[in-house]
Amino acid sequence: MGFLLGSSCLSQYPSLMLLSHRKLGKKKKILAVMVASLQDNIPSDEDICCKNRRAFLFLGVSVLPLLELKAVVAEIPPSGQLGFEVLSQPTGFATIFLSPRNRNKNMKSRTLELPQDPTSEDKKGISMSQVQQHEQTKLESSSPDLEQLVSKRDLEQSDMQTSLQEAPRISSPVYGTPTISFVSLLNVIGILGSGVFCALYAASQKEKSAMKSTMKSTNIKFSEAQESAAALKEDLEKRLVNEQEQRNKLVSRLEEEVASLSTQLGSANGRIKDLSGDLQNRKKLLDESNTQLSQLESAIRKAREDKDQLEILLKEKTYTVEVLQDKGSLLTQELNEKEKRIDDLNGLLAKEESKCQNLSSIVDQTRARLLEANSTAKQLNEETLKIRKELQLKQSSIDRLNEKVRSLEEENCESSKRFLDLRKEYIDFKSSAEQRATFDSELLSKKDGELDVVRERLAAAQRDAGSKEAMISELEKGRDGLKRMLEEKADNMKELTNELQSTEDSLRASKLEASDLAKQLNETKRSYEVLMSRISKLRDEFHQENKLVINKLEEAKFSSEALSSELVSTRETLGRTKEELTSTSIELKEMMEDRESLKKELLEIYKKLELAAEELKEERSTVVTLNRELEIIKKQMLEDSKARKDLEADLDEATKSLDEMNKSALLLSRELEISSSRIASFEAENEILLQSVVKQKDNAREAQENVEDAQNLIIRLGNERESLELRANKLEEDLASTKGEILRLRKQISLNKESAEEDRSKRTKVVSATPFTAEKTVTKRRKGGSP
Repeated sequence: MGFLLGSSCLSQYPSLMLLSHRKLGKKKKILAVMVASLQDNIPSDEDICCKNRRAFLFLGVSVLPLLELKAVVAEIPPSGQLGFEVLSQPTGFATIFLSPRNRNKNMKSRTLELPQDPTSEDKKGISMSQVQQHEQTKLESSSPDLEQLVSKRDLEQSDMQTSLQEAPRISSPVYGTPTISFVSLLNVIGILGSGVFCALYAASQKEKSAMKSTMKSTNIKFSEAQESAAALKEDLEKRLVNEQEQRNKLVSRLEEEVASLSTQLGSANGRIKDLSGDLQNRKKLLDESNTQLSQLESAIRKAREDKDQLEILLKEKTYTVEVLQDKGSLLTQELNEKEKRIDDLNGLLAKEESKCQNLSSIVDQTRARLLEANSTAKQLNEETLKIRKELQLKQSSIDRLNEKVRSLEEENCESSKRFLDLRKEYIDFKSSAEQRATFDSELLSKKDGELDVVRERLAAAQRDAGSKEAMISELEKGRDGLKRMLEEKADNMKELTNELQSTEDSLRASKLEASDLAKQLNETKRSYEVLMSRISKLRDEFHQENKLVINKLEEAKFSSEALSSELVSTRETLGRTKEELTSTSIELKEMMEDRESLKKELLEIYKKLELAAEELKEERSTVVTLNRELEIIKKQMLEDSKARKDLEADLDEATKSLDEMNKSALLLSRELEISSSRIASFEAENEILLQSVVKQKDNAREAQENVEDAQNLIIRLGNERESLELRANKLEEDLASTKGEILRLRKQISLNKESAEEDRSKRTKVVSATPFTAEKTVTKRRKGGSP
């Protein structure tokens, strides 16, 4: 720690530059306080007093520098003796602190201006005129525009810093007394400016208070004027509301009727969309059934073609049997090949047996599903009977409604007669109110026309709904017919499967017999091979012996007797071989007889195939009969649709009559309102006719009672209509449930069809496998017979 070097007076009050910086900070605070006070809208008396006190305090503080306080500057000893320290400041000045050793010797502080640039030692020092000029401009610019002063202050501080940095530094110490005359002038100017500013500020506050009082008075008058205007508006609004309520009543009634009609149209459109979706689904199902029928027909054609191919193959087999009779020598090779093929066929037979078992299980499953479908069909028939009963009940309710409508028409005739009497009495008063009546009639005619258009649209929508319901009934009947067709086709499929099983059993038996015959042929082949080997050996020996005889004829003369004996023995062996050959020929004849028996069995198989073709023809005739039954069912559907259309026409007529009743009731109510308005206008104009008007009011009340009775009847009819709509909704729910059951049945039918198609594909695979093997055998036989 250290003490500032300088005089005792300057130790209490810092240097001039430090004082200037402090004054700038104080002025900033004063300006901030003044700006805050100006920003307040309504200053109180306490705030004004506080501000005056602050102003006096600032004046007292500003007087302090005016005192002529001299500072004696001592000589600066070397830095080694004093042990001072130099602290740099950002403004270009430096403060020298003494060390604790020389506190008692020199208790003075001073500030020295040290050079920052070593090259600026020869330059002269710039006086403090620039700083004073900046402060004068600051004080002169203290005008009422306080916001500009704040912005300028920052610019002046930056200019001060730049000017001080550019000024040259004094290298030698300065001795003498500091001049404070310029600072005192600045303080005087500040005091005068603050006094003027306080006076102006007090005057502005008085003006503001006066302006606020005038504004309050004007606001009070304005609020009173607004209240009076609001009261007038409320009175006018009440009158307008009372007038508009009477008109809005008529408009609201018409809007309610239009809204009800629009809701009915929306519901009808929704039903139409649902029905159209159902129709499209059913059309798709019909197309699928037609495609399935075409597939069945194509399968039958393929079966016929397979039969023709089998016949051709059988003919070729007969030809090959004849060739085998002529070429017995080639039987050995062919029999070996056939053994291998028989083994392959045995494997195929085992696979086919497993497939037949799978088919039988599938057939059992289809039977169970068909039984379930029959039960569901019975349930659907019962539900249709219930629906018919409900329709009959609806028809009876419609008849009751028609009777009620007739009674209402009679009551309306009576009320019309009463109104005719009232009209005769009001003939004298019509001349003054004809213009209003014509205007009202035009509006009513326009709205009636709109209502007629809406009702016509409703009638068209109802007709479309009736036609679509007829289509639905026809499609349901077609569905029943298709169910019957599917049941009959399932029965035919069962019969065909039984026949296939019988044919497969016969084929198995024939294959077993063929395997036995093949074994016998193998045994004969082996014996024949042994005999042929012996014959070949004997022939070789015979040739050798002949050669020896030819070569040794001369030598055989002596041994003729021995050779003769040998010839006898060879002749005996030859006889034996001839006997063996005869036995083999007998065995070959037996083999030929076995082949003839096989031919007979093939003929029996041909006969069975012909029987299957006849059965197919019978199935075609059944299909024709089923088509005829379908046509009959369609005719019945058309008759039912006609009956339903008649019922719908009756319902339309009933709705039309109800609409006419509603129109008549509306006309009556309008006439009543017109008459009441005329009576009110004539009461104000003609006081003489009060008694006659009272009588007419009594008559009008009676008419209103009659109209109310009619309205009550209309409400009852509306309730009955709602009950009918609820029943219709129940019927629609029942229809939705039936549709769900129909979809379930369709799924079951599709599954049955898929199983049937799998059975057919398996059958076609079996049929295609048999002719393929036959073709192979034929080609090989021909190759064998060609050389």
